[in-house]
Amino acid sequence: MSLDQVGNTVVEERIRNPRLMMVLLVDKKCQSGKMLDLTSILQKKDVNMLRFSLVTNLKAEAKAGEPSEEGR
Repeated sequence: MSLDQVGNTVVEERIRNPRLMMVLLVDKKCQSGKMLDLTSILQKKDVNMLRFSLVTNLKAEAKAGEPSEEGR
């Protein structure tokens, strides 16, 4: 889906479910400018999608000699 289609799709889904909450799953390859564009679209008056969560993958590969996530 292109960024141009996001606003209309969100409006249509909010009509079906007024309590809709959006979750944005972002990986490290995502350009920050694209995220700003997306959040700007969500905040437009005609879209008005102010309830959303941003989820990132925080797991990192442990370097040699560092404790694993379980060991911290």
